[in-house]
Amino acid sequence: MRLIDADALIFELEEWKKNPNNDDSAVDLVNHFIGIIKAFPSAEPKTGKWVKVIDEETPNVTKWHYECDQCGAGRFENGQRYCSRCGAIMLGEDGEA
Repeated sequence: MRLIDADALIFELEEWKKNPNNDDSAVDLVNHFIGIIKAFPSAEPKTGKWVKVIDEETPNVTKWHYECDQCGAGRFENGQRYCSRCGAIMLGEDGEA
């Protein structure tokens, strides 16, 4: 997924509108797009951490795996920096970079 900076996009569109050579219908269309952009909710990057979950504990063996604390997806690949289910940026097991 690719995120854009909506404020920067609106700024560029507002700058484009200042050109006196722009057609009125094109300016109307750009105003319409600006309204659509402003109506979208903010998409702040999601962060999370891997949580250690014990599957089975016996006197000699403990089996465990990690799960994403945002969506519960488990069994990640070693060194995986993003949750493959929800896309959260993983900050580590303890929540630190």
